[in-house]
Amino acid sequence: MNSESRCPPGNDLIAAYLATTYRVVLDNRTEDVRIGQVHPHLDRLSGGSCWVIITAFNPGSNRLSDSENRHRHRQLIECVETVGLISRPTRHIAEDGSWPVEQGLFIVDADDEWAHQQAREFGQLGIVHARVRAVAELWLYDGFSSWHDPAHVRRF
Repeated sequence: MNSESRCPPGNDLIAAYLATTYRVVLDNRTEDVRIGQVHPHLDRLSGGSCWVIITAFNPGSNRLSDSENRHRHRQLIECVETVGLISRPTRHIAEDGSWPVEQGLFIVDADDEWAHQQAREFGQLGIVHARVRAVAELWLYDGFSSWHDPAHVRRF
């Protein structure tokens, strides 16, 4: 992979996650999720204790072809359906347009361990997680370093 297809490591990558809009596609509208904000409408939709947003696109922040990403997305959908979780499609949109829009899933009532497992299985460096009535957090995984984590960022 050439350097043009890799997202910057460290604090730049964290900043990119924080500057992304995670758009949940609902039946008749969309709901935009931002890390560090509370999202009461999505909390009501979840009907449970938490929700998570995850993608299978571009593992390790390395750009894959459209066909590879679509295949990985179908695998994520199958995984969610296999365990019987409720999900809605998402679009992850970089504020500055520097990264292609990624598809993902808003998943309700996913167990934390299951969410960690899927993030790692699909090679994700970060996912969005929220407990009902709490701010959305960025959960980070292996793959880069940072000297300082901003508010609403947790490392695993």
